[in-house]
Amino acid sequence: MIHSEFTRSVSSRLTIRIERWASFALVVLVIALFALQCSSLFVFPQPNSLRWYGDETWLMSEAKTQITTGTVRYPLAIGSTLDHSKGLALSMTWLSAVLYGLPAAAVTADPVAVGRVVTAVLAAILLVTAYRSARALGASSLAALIGVALLASTRAFVFSSHSCRTDLLAGLVVLLFLSSMTQLFAIQKERSQIWWIGYGAVVVFLAVSSSIHLLTLLGPVAIFLAWRFGGFGTFRLAFATIIGALSTLVLLTIVSWLTNGTLTLFTPGAHQFQDVLSSIPILRPLSRSVQSANILIRLKQFFAEAPAVFLLVLLTPFAWQSSKQRAKASSLLIALVIIFLSWLLFEGAEINYLMQVVPVIFLAIALALSRISSKNKVIEYAAAAIAIVFIGISGQDMLRASANAHVIDRSNASAISAIASHIDTSWHRPGAPLILVEPPALERMSQYPNLRVMTDHFISFSEREIPTDSFLRQEHVNYAVLYNSPKFPKDRARVDSLYRTVRRIGTLIAYEAGRSGDIGRNYFGRSEWQDTLLLFKLPE
Repeated sequence: MIHSEFTRSVSSRLTIRIERWASFALVVLVIALFALQCSSLFVFPQPNSLRWYGDETWLMSEAKTQITTGTVRYPLAIGSTLDHSKGLALSMTWLSAVLYGLPAAAVTADPVAVGRVVTAVLAAILLVTAYRSARALGASSLAALIGVALLASTRAFVFSSHSCRTDLLAGLVVLLFLSSMTQLFAIQKERSQIWWIGYGAVVVFLAVSSSIHLLTLLGPVAIFLAWRFGGFGTFRLAFATIIGALSTLVLLTIVSWLTNGTLTLFTPGAHQFQDVLSSIPILRPLSRSVQSANILIRLKQFFAEAPAVFLLVLLTPFAWQSSKQRAKASSLLIALVIIFLSWLLFEGAEINYLMQVVPVIFLAIALALSRISSKNKVIEYAAAAIAIVFIGISGQDMLRASANAHVIDRSNASAISAIASHIDTSWHRPGAPLILVEPPALERMSQYPNLRVMTDHFISFSEREIPTDSFLRQEHVNYAVLYNSPKFPKDRARVDSLYRTVRRIGTLIAYEAGRSGDIGRNYFGRSEWQDTLLLFKLPE
């Protein structure tokens, strides 16, 4: 018996020591990986990259304009409806405006660089939140760190943490909401009408103030949690919840109307927004081809950007074996399933949207792993080894991506400098010339104080239906900087109306070949073919 107790004591001390060293190793490796990722923050991927073609300058400009004027508009989108307003549905984004627009307005620097710093800070907060949420919901320290390590090692995390888009912010909000509400509702007590008014108000504010995608991601799970924990238990409580939600929505609508001067849901002529809405899978629920293609696309995206999420498929069958454990975890499990289905059915299959659900998936992995390994710590140690392997792979990914990104950045800087020099020598009129610029050149050219830059949004968000050449003459556009690549999704010279029009009416005065853009390039492999930036002078 003494020998048995001694053996258990030694085994316990050994287990504690292994867990401490494994946890320490994961913390150090996650910090090192995140530092490596941040070292290429401003060059990887290229600003206004192929993944979000022009979105970074667009969204940062809107956020800054919203903070400084109260109006959500894109000043560079001359001749488009975005120059005036985005409509009610997309004009309530005060949380993202404060986070991104306030620093951009306060700091005299490249807005895209400022926005990426903000997102990197949010990414660090996300990693800490993921750990704390897993621990608060019952995961062991090592399991929580494994979840964080797997999250940080995904390409989805890397890309979203290096962008001015709000996809990572949306993922952070979803994680915080699910974790905090689960913890609050774990406290068995009756909640007042005032509490439920606040619940409804907070849900609506979070759902519309940072990303329109949160409306569909938070809405269904918030309704489920309200029903599960008594928010609809009586007419008074249900009425209080609805009043809280409606009062916030009305208040934000009034503010939007006062600042934007319109209650139109979407800006007129917003063909791009209509295309996004039409791509939502739930709008064609009975189409087998649509739903099967949607699922297949998502699986491919997970495999390419976050393959570690498939560990959840292996862990789930073993995670809730006893009826007592299943009952205790049922509300959280159902909430996770609702969030995933909301993303699957109410969101278009854009690869950028992965980050909206990836954090809660790794939260589920941490919880499932902790539950399984409570009886067999070897499983947790094996998972820690797997996480370390994923960190190593991600580190190699980042070294290759950083090297390729710096090549693209240097080539782009050289090409833009040469183009700006050509403009300077060919422009002989007073005032700054107006230049139509496509996304690969947009971020750098918008930083030249002696140039006026505009985007091509007058095509997809047209304010008036007129031929492109007539529009360019009416707006007195002096130059056009176009991008072309052998990997471009279409033959621009044959089917692209803007490209064809500019080539027909303009005079080519500069041709800069190199690696100036990342369309069709693989940051994690080799792509040494050349693309071009073309400078055309347009007729006066």
